[in-house]
Amino acid sequence: MKQKTMRKKKAGRFLTLVLAVAMSLSLSGTPVFAAPAGDDIVVQNEGGEGDPVEMDDVFSESLQQIMEDLKVLLADVQDYIDTLVPELSERISEKIAEAKEATEEFIADAKEKAEQLLPDTKEKAEQFIADAKEKGEQLVTAVKEKSEALLEKAKETAEQLKQSLTEAKKKAEEFIANAKAAAAEKYAQAKEAAEKIIADVKDKSPEVIEKAKEAAEKVLAEAKEAGEKLLTAAKEKAAGLITTVKEKVPAKIEEVKEVIGKLIEEAKKPIVLKDPVVESEPAGKALTYNKKAQALVTEGECKGGTYYYALGEDPIIAPEYDVDEDIEDTAWSTEVPTAKDKGTYYVWYMIVGNLLYNDTEPVCIISTISQWKKYSKGWRYEMPDESYPQNAWMKIDGKRYFFDEDGYMEENAYREGCYLKKNGAWDGVNKKAGWRKTSTGWWYSLPDGSWLAKTWKKIDGKWYYFHADGYIAECGYVDGYYIGKDGAWDGSKKASWKQDSNGWYYSDTSGWYAKNRTLVIDGKSYTFDAKGYCVNP
Repeated sequence: MKQKTMRKKKAGRFLTLVLAVAMSLSLSGTPVFAAPAGDDIVVQNEGGEGDPVEMDDVFSESLQQIMEDLKVLLADVQDYIDTLVPELSERISEKIAEAKEATEEFIADAKEKAEQLLPDTKEKAEQFIADAKEKGEQLVTAVKEKSEALLEKAKETAEQLKQSLTEAKKKAEEFIANAKAAAAEKYAQAKEAAEKIIADVKDKSPEVIEKAKEAAEKVLAEAKEAGEKLLTAAKEKAAGLITTVKEKVPAKIEEVKEVIGKLIEEAKKPIVLKDPVVESEPAGKALTYNKKAQALVTEGECKGGTYYYALGEDPIIAPEYDVDEDIEDTAWSTEVPTAKDKGTYYVWYMIVGNLLYNDTEPVCIISTISQWKKYSKGWRYEMPDESYPQNAWMKIDGKRYFFDEDGYMEENAYREGCYLKKNGAWDGVNKKAGWRKTSTGWWYSLPDGSWLAKTWKKIDGKWYYFHADGYIAECGYVDGYYIGKDGAWDGSKKASWKQDSNGWYYSDTSGWYAKNRTLVIDGKSYTFDAKGYCVNP
């Protein structure tokens, strides 16, 4: 970047110098006078006799000299530009040769040191030499590429200088044309003034005519003097431009040579590989079977290398690869592995470094695909090892579920104050529901301020029945299920009314029946005798 900036400044300064000369000349207070061909001022005596005065002869020499000096200036600058590119190219070639020579010395030293090693380390020594040679060739290539880029930029700068030169030449030609037009106008004005002077004194005395002649000659003399001053100023500015170009351009060439020299010095230093910069590492996933292939890990990002992935058989031994062969021909790939079926997957990853960057060691991360399964009692979430969560919350695909002690998903129920919808997922309401108690009994408050009523509801693993007023049922049967003192169904079999020839009785499927007791059944009290028959059906 430094070389590019330097050349841009050099081209800009040169163009500024050329245009400055042209603009300085065009904005000069005194124009370059050039008389139009064929126009003469004729000074005659009373008898109409006299010799014509040729104004072209007064200015043609000065104008010609300005044009010649300008051509010399442009030619000098052109020559300097034409020598810039070959010289710079030669310097770059020399520095590349020096870099190659330094690399060869580096390899020779490495070989000499390697040969001094013990015989049983010969294989390591040969590998050391091969690595040194490879790194040396890479560095020479890097230096060459940078140098070629520098040369290309120098050529581009030279072309820009040539273009600037052409534009300056065009500007100078326009200036000369404008100056000639201005000179013609001034000359016409001077001629008109001189003729007026002669006309005014035509019938006067010889003394008056002589004074008029002297006045006309004074006008011509002043015009000539002005042209000579302009020529002198143009010569001084042209000489200054040449001097500036000769001082600035070689200095810039030395700067380029210094930059190339620094590259050579870098080439002579020992090669130290850097570690890639990790921006984000791959991460494992806990996925759910969805009949489609899914990416097993998140994709990693880094600078100085490329992530490669492979599926392994276990988390201990990484898939094989040879550092001396193309990794693309192995099980490794830049694509993230995918899988479809339920199972445990061992995904290995590593970074293969770019030029002058190290490779990293393979690392294993574990990803899983689990699966929902429907049973007669409900849904279970089965892991790759056939286990399942029990009596626990679990986040699955971004949603939270609770599984009871048998591993079944709870649904349309409350757990720890959180409502689990019919699909089993928590509804996400942060304000929890909870038990409340008054002198009448227990009721269950919902997040919106309402309460459960006329319904069964499973709360924290137990079933409760809520009457129309919102309070739970206690110590009685509701819908055939017995509810204990804590208000929860005790898990006993479902009971129902039955009738025979002796009357009505109340029993469940296990053979149990009520006798010698009074029970509350669906909100009413019933008494049963010793044989189990209801005395107040």
